[in-house]
Amino acid sequence: FNFDKVIDTIQKNLPKGGKKINFFIKEALIKGGTVSLKDMVTGSSFKITPVEAKVITTLPDLKTHFNLGAKAISAEGQPLGEISSQGWLNFLKKDMKATVSLEDVALAYFASLFNNFGKKVQSGTLFFNADALSKNNDLTVACHVEARDLQFGDQALAVNLGAGKASLKLPGPAL
Repeated sequence: FNFDKVIDTIQKNLPKGGKKINFFIKEALIKGGTVSLKDMVTGSSFKITPVEAKVITTLPDLKTHFNLGAKAISAEGQPLGEISSQGWLNFLKKDMKATVSLEDVALAYFASLFNNFGKKVQSGTLFFNADALSKNNDLTVACHVEARDLQFGDQALAVNLGAGKASLKLPGPAL
């Protein structure tokens, strides 16, 4: 839905010399929403549903609090992972505190998005968490990434990334 069209229509119908309106949404709630996405390279598609979101803006500082949660589901109905985010932002002060999480992401389904080294990911699960903090437009993000049970063809790969450390264990001969 595009609120700009509504505001433009109202503005055009105001009497000449009339005062322009200011439009403000204090609270928005989405329940049971769906976002459908299609990978134009592979032709695969998936849905993010049910999208549950709540956004509240407080006055006078315009601090916006948000909470979002959804599940990704393949066109065939298979679960592909969960998405969540919560926190707040203050547009005037350029301050923010937010968390974004991806859990149980089925890596094989999304392999075309990150596979640039010739081996196809056959299975594995991704867990990702980012904590963002911004003060006066100075942003710091702390991330934690885990990839579990990765399988490339007949080779299993163990990867652990997080807290500024990275390790990689590959069985068999070096690649």
